[in-house]
Amino acid sequence: MINEVVYRSPSRLQLLSMRAGDFVIVTPPPSKKDPLGVIWGCKPIWLDFRGEDRECAARALRELELTSPVDGTKRARTPLFVDGSGQCIRGGFVRKVLKNSLLTFMSASRAKRISTHSFRITLGCKLKAAGCSDSTILALCRWQSLKSLEVYCRLTPKDYAATLGRARRADAKSIQVTSLPDLGDEQDEGRQRREEVLGDRCTIQIEEYGLRQTAIDDARRADGEG
Repeated sequence: MINEVVYRSPSRLQLLSMRAGDFVIVTPPPSKKDPLGVIWGCKPIWLDFRGEDRECAARALRELELTSPVDGTKRARTPLFVDGSGQCIRGGFVRKVLKNSLLTFMSASRAKRISTHSFRITLGCKLKAAGCSDSTILALCRWQSLKSLEVYCRLTPKDYAATLGRARRADAKSIQVTSLPDLGDEQDEGRQRREEVLGDRCTIQIEEYGLRQTAIDDARRADGEG
């Protein structure tokens, strides 16, 4: 989306004109967890363009489009990431590249604990630390179940300590009825009086019902005699 206009096949000039506030829109294809694309296929990924930021995904995809342009009608059949021969990059290749990259600056034992899924978990933890709602975290991380949040989204040490600090300063003086002091004889007298009042009301209602029923019976007999 360039200058608030969505282009299916943006021209080279339009791509070069991208500025802050523009977006690259990625439509998720069917996957193992969503083979028909009914869960995530209708929810696009919005990547904001941030100029010269080297970690900007929108900028990287724009450069890819400038280098290897694809007509909009062919995008659904063209892999986004391909190898040197133009074939779709497979998961095994990505895992191998990640492992080799990690080994350049960390030990093998530590690199073994990191996978491609670690990036999604990190995003979930960062979103949680940023105060995002569960529904927002599920949407951005493409998780379907709250169980994923329970397993993967962890509090940072700083947030953990801050939460305990707020708990220490919180006022928790709620009281249950069972914890209230016993009122003794006064409570018993109040209960007895309520029972007496209710009993009197029931007696009055029964008597009124009896009088009405007697009047109805008398009227019926009078009609019969007439």
